[in-house]
Amino acid sequence: MKLLKLKTTSGFRMLEKNFEINFLTKTRVDKDVENVDLISLDSEFYYPIETVFIGKNSSGKTTVLDLIMAVFEILNSGRLKKDYFEYNDPFSIDVLFYVKPYIYRYVASFLNDGLADKPFMKIVEESLTRTTYKESYRKDLSNAAFFKIDSFAPNIGGDTSIVNKYANDGGFNFSADILNDNTVYFGLFYDFLGEKIFLDLLHLFDDSVEYIKPIKEENNSFSSYLFKRYSSIEPTRVDPLTLKKYLSAGTVRGINLYAISIIVFFNGGHIIVDEIERSFNRNLIENLLLMFNDKSINKKDGSIIYSTHYSELLDAGSRCDNVNVLHRFDDIISIKNMHTDYNVRTDMTKSAQFNQNTFDTMVNYNHLIQLKDSLRNRGN
Repeated sequence: MKLLKLKTTSGFRMLEKNFEINFLTKTRVDKDVENVDLISLDSEFYYPIETVFIGKNSSGKTTVLDLIMAVFEILNSGRLKKDYFEYNDPFSIDVLFYVKPYIYRYVASFLNDGLADKPFMKIVEESLTRTTYKESYRKDLSNAAFFKIDSFAPNIGGDTSIVNKYANDGGFNFSADILNDNTVYFGLFYDFLGEKIFLDLLHLFDDSVEYIKPIKEENNSFSSYLFKRYSSIEPTRVDPLTLKKYLSAGTVRGINLYAISIIVFFNGGHIIVDEIERSFNRNLIENLLLMFNDKSINKKDGSIIYSTHYSELLDAGSRCDNVNVLHRFDDIISIKNMHTDYNVRTDMTKSAQFNQNTFDTMVNYNHLIQLKDSLRNRGN
């Protein structure tokens, strides 16, 4: 399943009304060359492996990624947790997603009350239609004609939709920030990836550790681990909380990020990462993105959706139509696309244009100067 377009028609937090994200490619694709950074969904129908969001601090990057994750939650499980919402305002979406050979359109509205005893939003409206992909649809899908699905039964007034039965294709859609610096999933990663890949991953981030091996209990849970450094004679048995103390925050977050990326390589789907550069050096992130673009590794066309402050990462890929710029004015968050909404210079790298403030994403230097003056004058 690939998310093609997403519009929130009644707003989500501070997003402007009819805030829309278009994930499809927006430039001409040269079919005579190998497009390693694209997924071919169908004939003349392409999807970027990477989708990037940039902007100043407090421009809305985390909010947008939360919106995308909320939509994946609906499509994956048919339910939407109330945790995404602070108020009782209605939430409405208009979503296009693709499961070969169909393009689906899911339109729904949810309410954060009326089901006070349950943790999920109430469905107040929903519909699901679909169409078979045609080459004439291509990039914008504006001329696509959608038709009713007789087997889809809206669950008005309930909290569980059956949309997930149509969206589920075995892909893995997950936010890396749910894991953060937690070691609780290391045992599951060890089981899924196998000992060889898990230890290779561990050594990539901390080559002083010889191994971490989960100890499986009778109920198949992992309540403890054997931890051994090369400098130690014997391993130490530790619980997950103690294991976290043996490793740096960067190592834990790196194993989590790379591990769920590998799951996407094996299963397909998407991962979502806020501030992908956090706790890592540039080389580790660039190599992760290179693995996403390596079809011999990323065998199931996994995709990565991320935000970053690290402008040099924008140069890792050749495309600019997958880069979205966020701005917040008067507590309203808006979105622009680097290709369609800016006059991008082809003779300059994207990072150079970013650093020249082409996209109005740099620090406000008037505020910075004011802070410096206040620090200098304090106590005078």
